[in-house]
Amino acid sequence: MVPLIDALKIVGVLGLGSVAAISVVLVTLFRSLHVLVVSNGGSTPMYGSRSRTNNQAKDEDETHCALFRHFPFLAGKLAWRELGHNYPTPIHRVNMKSPEGEAFSFSVKREDLASELYGGNKVRTLQFAVGALEAMEVQPRIAALGSGGSNQIVATTVFAAGVHGIPVKPVWFTKDKADLDNTLNMLSTLSLSGDLGITWQSKAKRILGTLWKSFHAKDTVMWPPGGNCTLGVLGQAGGMLELAGQISRGDTADIDAIYLPIGSSCTISGLVLGLSLCRHLSLNAFKNPEFYIHGTIIHAGFAAIHRKIGFQKNTTWAKYMPLSICHSVKRACDLLKSLGCVDVWPLAKDAIKRSLRIAADADVVGEYGGHSPASLAHSQAYDNTAVVTDASGKPQKELWVCGHFVAKNLVYLAHDAVSSAGKKNFMLWQTKSSVQPRGTIDELSLMHKMPDGVKRWAHRGEAASDLREGAFDENDSAKYEGLMTPIASKMMMKGK
Repeated sequence: MVPLIDALKIVGVLGLGSVAAISVVLVTLFRSLHVLVVSNGGSTPMYGSRSRTNNQAKDEDETHCALFRHFPFLAGKLAWRELGHNYPTPIHRVNMKSPEGEAFSFSVKREDLASELYGGNKVRTLQFAVGALEAMEVQPRIAALGSGGSNQIVATTVFAAGVHGIPVKPVWFTKDKADLDNTLNMLSTLSLSGDLGITWQSKAKRILGTLWKSFHAKDTVMWPPGGNCTLGVLGQAGGMLELAGQISRGDTADIDAIYLPIGSSCTISGLVLGLSLCRHLSLNAFKNPEFYIHGTIIHAGFAAIHRKIGFQKNTTWAKYMPLSICHSVKRACDLLKSLGCVDVWPLAKDAIKRSLRIAADADVVGEYGGHSPASLAHSQAYDNTAVVTDASGKPQKELWVCGHFVAKNLVYLAHDAVSSAGKKNFMLWQTKSSVQPRGTIDELSLMHKMPDGVKRWAHRGEAASDLREGAFDENDSAKYEGLMTPIASKMMMKGK
């Protein structure tokens, strides 16, 4: 791997304005981040992995980890923290109507209910990664990179800082579309970390200085956007193995397709890896020969790249490109192989080619971080018509259908479910937490100190759902605090 400093020298030779030069830096940076780089005075284990600590062996029930249940010899080789408390995450049923009034139904994997502190897909992303950080020779700090409405920064602050005492510095390097859900995520982070962090309104010199210091510091890990690292992919693969177990036990009928968003590609990469492991193990799940995983790209720029060159389906050159599914899956396969597992890369490559569908339509993707007209229409249809039940028909907690992630792939799920006339069992992988956490720190006083551009962004964010009415007001927290859940006492119960 070319060190970052060498990449910057290349930029100096080629010229800062060169697209090729900037691309070299970005690829080098993100390939390094994928490893969870930390200069801790020793050699970096493969892709940032660490062996289990004595405390982890004592505290954690490793039978709760689906990857360890199928490959028990991995338990001693991979540091791991369960983080959530509600595994396997439940499978519920949603009945609703499309914006055109057509009735359809689908299953939903309730990743949003994984923890009473914070749920969604980011919990599994953190399980092996937080475990590895705890096991490092030098107790690290985390510089968490993400956009203003980043779910990953919230989750990292909750579990790494709040529960396990690993300091987190938020780095909000870009803004999302103004949306109340995004504003709430920033407020959650402030209430838990107390650190104003770095924002897109900070001076470029400060941003670059923070990144440079974090990249080279002996006690700091730069946490990649979306949490996309090899260990995060392993966590998500566990979710797919867990679902296979639920299908095998008869908790749900077999699934014909899974729908989820693609941001950094960590979660969908983990599901592809998990599917490959299920096929290697010949598990009684995903038996439909036409089974597929449907990913909806949520960033307009990445969607445009995929439409142009098929970025997320390529299995040759894309394995060298960070934030691609192929790159993420290949590295996870390599790590498992190095730990004594069979090489499932051939199965994974076949799954990417045959069992993966990518949606990147500009009119659905819209602007990053918020609704497109199509996703807003489906979100409103959900608000007005949806009923969520368990297998017995008992009503269950509503989904948080955010415009940033969930609603965009709901567009495609609705179309396919209506077209199938109920003949197929489609599943939504619910990635948005059902809990909007609030710590003990006065987030409003911290927001007062934010740059004016950040405060204007926060104020512009309006509620897009009738189920979650509220507004940000820097003079009145009562207008939004009803949407947030105090979690401080629950964190203390988890052993903070």
